[in-house]
Amino acid sequence: MRFKNTSTHYGFISKSFHTVMAIMIIGLLVVGLYMEDLDVSPYKFKLYGLHKSFGALVLALVILRLSWRLLSPPPGMLTKTMKDWEINLAKVIHVSLYFAMFLMPLSGWLMSSAANYPVSVFGLVQLPDLVAPGEERAELYKQVHELVGYTFILLIALHVLGALKHHFINKDNTLRRMMPFGVFVMSLVLISKPASSVQDSTMTWSVIKDKSHIKFISKQLGAEFEGGFEDFVSNITFNPNNLEAAKVKVLIPIESVNTQSKDRDQKIKLPEWFDMQNHTHAAFESHNITATTQPNHYLAKGTLDIKGIKRDFDLPFTLIIDGNIAKMQSKSAIQRLDWDLGTGDWADASFIGHEVKLDIQVTAIQN
Repeated sequence: MRFKNTSTHYGFISKSFHTVMAIMIIGLLVVGLYMEDLDVSPYKFKLYGLHKSFGALVLALVILRLSWRLLSPPPGMLTKTMKDWEINLAKVIHVSLYFAMFLMPLSGWLMSSAANYPVSVFGLVQLPDLVAPGEERAELYKQVHELVGYTFILLIALHVLGALKHHFINKDNTLRRMMPFGVFVMSLVLISKPASSVQDSTMTWSVIKDKSHIKFISKQLGAEFEGGFEDFVSNITFNPNNLEAAKVKVLIPIESVNTQSKDRDQKIKLPEWFDMQNHTHAAFESHNITATTQPNHYLAKGTLDIKGIKRDFDLPFTLIIDGNIAKMQSKSAIQRLDWDLGTGDWADASFIGHEVKLDIQVTAIQN
């Protein structure tokens, strides 16, 4: 369990602040609207007392929450799925929500002080009056309290609509990454697809390039040499609890080949080998991914496309997910002539071996 925020995910403390305060604020707004039409009675005074107590608690939590943001900055927005105007609107709504969280209880406290109804927090602590009693002041702060309340309702509605848009239309992790584990049933309804659970949801990943590689090992005149591709573009969706939705697509620019030999690298790009002039990329795309009998071991069945020749290819791999980091390793092999790699005189296995071993390591972070 992560207590502090990371660059991509909210920690347990921020999630707890968000959930507890959301429940309290929505409850206070509903109770506030309900109390307006009540006749003066002991019940109404008790309800007002609880309303003020929870309002004071919200004010304290706002201060703590802002302090925590300074100690543990929140992750940035997932802007890849957002337009510029959406990013600006989201920022305005977030800032406005914080102002409302502060102004709502503060204006209520001012209203109570001006109306000569001191605020007692659950009968334990009496807060000092902020202003002297006065009917005109009380009426002014009442109007401010009501205005902030209705504005608050509008901001919450926009905030919820934005979160739902991210989840159901943009299909990113904006909503999921703020939800704490085991929060009330409504959270599960919002973040789940029909007939599925949070655990069954899809998970997308971004490769950390400097911690990943695609290497190959072949033999030249009986001696092994190692090469690799210094660049590749991937699209990875993988959740071990929802393998039916798992998919992997990788594009490898032939231009990025590096065998530590300039002459050999130039030769590899020629028509007898990868024919880079006509086929700039090699590609692998999975059709289905299944778990094997060994823990953390999987098999991706898919298509390997080299030089426009597409053949079925099985990619066994191990995968360990630790928090929001996944580490994948795979060792396999291909027969180069199945993809016309090394035609003509280059087809002679006594010079260049037919088998090419693949060594793939990927470290990725959850989006």
